[in-house]
Amino acid sequence: MFKEILTNPNTHDPECFIYHVRGILLPKDSLNVSEMKEKVDRVWDPLQFYRGSLIGCLDNKAANDGFGYHQRINQTDTLGIIGVIVNPAYDELIQVAWNCDLGSPDDQHRLTEYAEKHRGKIKAPLFLLTNTIGLRRLSYNELIVKGDAHNEIQGFFYQDWVPHAEQQARILHQMVATILQKDVPLVAIQDHQNPRNKGINIDDGKILDKLEDLLSRQKMAQSQDVFYGRKLHMGESGPPYF
Repeated sequence: MFKEILTNPNTHDPECFIYHVRGILLPKDSLNVSEMKEKVDRVWDPLQFYRGSLIGCLDNKAANDGFGYHQRINQTDTLGIIGVIVNPAYDELIQVAWNCDLGSPDDQHRLTEYAEKHRGKIKAPLFLLTNTIGLRRLSYNELIVKGDAHNEIQGFFYQDWVPHAEQQARILHQMVATILQKDVPLVAIQDHQNPRNKGINIDDGKILDKLEDLLSRQKMAQSQDVFYGRKLHMGESGPPYF
């Protein structure tokens, strides 16, 4: 379900791609090489789990050809401003896939318990790419994936609208490429999210941003309620997650 739709960053097209990514550095974090290595190692360790996202940008034709979806797809926000692009060995490694930030723990012991508790709560890829909920520039979906020695790191990414992200990504790229003993591409993820009319008044724009964030918080809370079983989804007789 997931593997068959992923594209290869070796032939990256900024207007037509779908990647499973593992964020390594949050905006507030300082660059720590040993911590970055530990986060990358989770991808390959079968005793660990890692958090990631599904991102993509497809023009109208690609969206229609791939999914029968008749609109452009823009879902490029990630949990982390830099990270690795991963091709999971098989779909069953994906334990959780939800259309918002779930507040899952980063601590490995707690994340393992979390993954075991919520295993199987998986929304379809198209839903993740078209219905992810979040605040402006923080609108990312959350995947929890089991590590595997056959998971393949196909490339690296950085958010091109974040200052210094490219420089930090190049450090990560150099470090992991040495481990892989091969060169893999470094991809700039462009900001396609929430386009704002350039002619809009700045103060009006701030007000609109606050209103959008308020609405997004409400929608996130509803989606989290469904995930954690605080509300029924689509009625008792409806499918639980798709």
